[in-house]
Amino acid sequence: MSTRLRAAVAIALLAIAASALSLLSGSASTSSVARDRGEFQGGSGAVLRHNETFSSPAREGPASYADQLAALDAFPQATISPSEIADARDAHKRNEEHGQGHGKRKAGEWVSLGPTRSVYPPSLNRHGSEYVTSGRITALAISPSCDRRRCTIWVGAAGGGVWRTDKGLSGDPDWKNVSDGFFTSGAVGALTYDAVHDTLYAGTGEDAAAGDAEAGVGVYKSTNGGDTWTPLGGNANFVNRAVRNITVDQFDPTGNTIWIADGRGVHGISSTTAGAVSAIPNSPGVGIWKSTDGGASFTLAQPTVVTVGGTTFPSSFGSSRGATVVAVDPTHAGVVYAGVYNVGVWRSTDNGATWANIHPCSVDPIVPPTIQPPATVLPDTGTCGAAADRSEFALVTLPNGDTRMYQTEGDSGPPTDANGIFHGDLRYSRFFIANGVQAGAPTFTDKTSQGLITHTDADGNVTVDPGSPGYATYDFCTGQCWYDQGVYSPPGQPNTLYVFGSFVYPEAPDLSDFSSHTEGNVSNARAVLLSRDGGETFTDLTEDATSTKAPNGIHPDQHALVTNPSNPLQFFEGSDGGLVVSDGTLTDISARCDVRNITGTALARCKQLLSAAPGRLTSLNRGLQTLQFQSLSVSPFDSHDIQGGTQDNGTFETRGSDQTWPQTAGGDGGLSGFDATDRHFRFHTYFSQQGDVSFRDGDPASWDFFTEPIFAEAALFYFPIVTDPVVHATIFAGATHVWRTTDSGGPQAYLDEHCNEFTGDSNTVNPFSTVHFTCGDFVRVGDPTASGRLTCSPLVAGQTNCTYGASRSGGNVGWITRTAADGQTMWASTTTGRLFISRNANAGDPATVAFTRLDAVAPTYAALVPNAPGRAISNIAIDPANPNHAWISYLGYNSSTPATPGHVFSVTVDPVTNAATFTLLDGTGAGFIGDQPVNAVVADPKTGDLYTSTDFGVMRMAADDAASGWVVAAPGLPVVTVAGLTMNADERQLLAATHGRGAYQLTLPRVDNDKKDKDKHGGH
Repeated sequence: MSTRLRAAVAIALLAIAASALSLLSGSASTSSVARDRGEFQGGSGAVLRHNETFSSPAREGPASYADQLAALDAFPQATISPSEIADARDAHKRNEEHGQGHGKRKAGEWVSLGPTRSVYPPSLNRHGSEYVTSGRITALAISPSCDRRRCTIWVGAAGGGVWRTDKGLSGDPDWKNVSDGFFTSGAVGALTYDAVHDTLYAGTGEDAAAGDAEAGVGVYKSTNGGDTWTPLGGNANFVNRAVRNITVDQFDPTGNTIWIADGRGVHGISSTTAGAVSAIPNSPGVGIWKSTDGGASFTLAQPTVVTVGGTTFPSSFGSSRGATVVAVDPTHAGVVYAGVYNVGVWRSTDNGATWANIHPCSVDPIVPPTIQPPATVLPDTGTCGAAADRSEFALVTLPNGDTRMYQTEGDSGPPTDANGIFHGDLRYSRFFIANGVQAGAPTFTDKTSQGLITHTDADGNVTVDPGSPGYATYDFCTGQCWYDQGVYSPPGQPNTLYVFGSFVYPEAPDLSDFSSHTEGNVSNARAVLLSRDGGETFTDLTEDATSTKAPNGIHPDQHALVTNPSNPLQFFEGSDGGLVVSDGTLTDISARCDVRNITGTALARCKQLLSAAPGRLTSLNRGLQTLQFQSLSVSPFDSHDIQGGTQDNGTFETRGSDQTWPQTAGGDGGLSGFDATDRHFRFHTYFSQQGDVSFRDGDPASWDFFTEPIFAEAALFYFPIVTDPVVHATIFAGATHVWRTTDSGGPQAYLDEHCNEFTGDSNTVNPFSTVHFTCGDFVRVGDPTASGRLTCSPLVAGQTNCTYGASRSGGNVGWITRTAADGQTMWASTTTGRLFISRNANAGDPATVAFTRLDAVAPTYAALVPNAPGRAISNIAIDPANPNHAWISYLGYNSSTPATPGHVFSVTVDPVTNAATFTLLDGTGAGFIGDQPVNAVVADPKTGDLYTSTDFGVMRMAADDAASGWVVAAPGLPVVTVAGLTMNADERQLLAATHGRGAYQLTLPRVDNDKKDKDKHGGH
């Protein structure tokens, strides 16, 4: 299951299209069940059930999810200014300088809980072998010499900084983070090593048009391999943007001519993804930048003011998203090329003074000359798909001195919609070759399959005949080229090139233990392709030759590739699952095609694609601690037992190790939890409303799908879900209502038989089944009608009554919290700032559960409560001593709600009148938390101290010195976004789920009357 953040695009937009308050929508509601395995990584129908939604051409495109989150974080304003984000960063620095010694007690230091070895068991790895993973890699650089004695590799992690090893070929990389202490952002999007001047450049911010691709602070350079770094003087041009590519002009002997391609990034990532920002007005422009003074200053190439979602900014060539690649011609001085979102490939022949578009992305309508009815062909509209059409290229010098360009391009394909109608303007991934690009009007030859498209089934679905000569590169990004696409040619090897994209799941083997176990189809997934004849033919490098039943393989979603300077066939490749290296040999494994139940052109293509595969692929991820956790949960029975969901790496669980964490569930990982009374029970979520329960200690084979009913409503990408802290088997989840199950989703025997991810016989989990059993028994609590939704909107067609009023309507339930204090109280919030309390959450009849809205005055809720911001709520922490009191954290910025500023509040409810009092806790002066999104808030009931997390770390307000305000909670935490905090007060633990550095723990100060034996009962 390739359940990645950017995959939420389609789901989010179907909901967005249905509501005038589009910015507040989340996942689409739908009741159909998809049986096509589609493009997903796992094979279980439970997590593939809405595949048809993801292939809808009506979606806005890859920017949608990021822009949805941006709108949430900015709500009710359309945008956020760069000065607001700068103020947030300055506020955190001020809090650091404010010290840590306020109050009578202070915590120790943050310590890493790992994992340094994140292990996929063979049963969950579709390649059938054990795999050690790490977080998303966005950039790679390699030293000019590389052998077994010394091979220096630099890795840029999406949220985890820059890492280095000098043992790239040793099998024991011994990774070291080299950006800590120098960078003020952990998000990295570009690495370039200038060997002539022995200078390494690192660009911060990740430009991937994705919902969790963080914005950065500019470019750093190192002249000692990363031991120390200095920021470039012109970094003001890149603050709050994302650097994708850095090129040093080899024709300038001083090394002072530097080219940079950058684009938009996001700010603000919380556990339920309730808000992030990408549309930032009045920010520096995006596109192609040039410096002739070593980075002290930059100028933007051919800027045009563009408007996106109501925001305006200068951008090279009028692109709405910026650029991804810039390169200097290898042999023709003064010639520079750029790949720019939605406007194709551009060239300058005068060192960037003027530019020309040599390959517009709207060129070459993709209309097949032959297609069998009844499929319909719609012509190219002359646009670039969903406004994120991305071009990548590699340049080589031909024997005659001309420059050849290998170019890949794609957008949001695939080229057919859910009805099988072929759309010429959906820019599915293709591959082009052009010779002599250094001058004139070069001809780009499309080398990808066209003209052999045949109608194949009664539903009108259209497929490409694999016998087509250009089949290898057909849709190799599977409709998400804006996220994972690249082409690379080793220096001095003009006929050798690598093309890499996502992972073509329907074609690939699934050798895990999923019920859809298959030997594969026409390829091994085409994740990485190799051509040794100048792009005429390709072979598939996704799996190696070590084994037919358990080979080593490449993780889905590719982002970076370099080769050994001494061996163009030995490659290092970075993906959502970290780094792998090949052994530099090629082996014919085409015999594997003989057992794949394919014939004719499909069999012939399979044998050709598998005729040269890597001899061995090896993971280099041990010690590369870059997992991107969404949240962490801790068992009430054992504080050593911790679960966490991660971006595209599934859910992991440790029972005490701070090094090795086994993966317990694949795909994306969201929220997780444990039962209050049954130590063997736990749950986890993927993305959207997809969740599993285990009655057997999280055994990978024991997971049962249990959230099917919640698909009746829209929900956030990582929807809120929590177990009751006291009552056995009771779980609450949020969509547009709050939902509840009181028996863990259903009887265990029923779920094990019908809904198990491996062996279930319902077509919700088994794509080959013809019978349906509903997986899960969640029901709405409170008024089950549309007017009773906590997010109720009077703008929905046909809806005349809104139980909770019209103000701050729409959106999704963003957070749910229960308390053990009285067994009945629940607090809930929405992404528009609505706040609710229920005092009978466990009522026998779910329809009788009553909610009272707290941010507006009953009974009509027409008047808003003073001081209650109308922005997305990220977290609620209920006071264990008083269920009518809670601490609330808000995303967004004060300028969005100037009449109701604030980010952290103490909220007290009168139990008789239900009147709520909001008390601002943002602090003042040196203790001001800053005008910045607060991703989470938790309270220490032993001391009364509060802790908050932001894009820049974790802060603390001491209960006995609240007047001093906020200070950095403790030393030891690297520069990284913290999406969520988990409090385990009895064991004196605070856990931080970081977006790129794994899990961290802070041991809290002991209290005088705390007699628990910490060593006996927990704590790492």
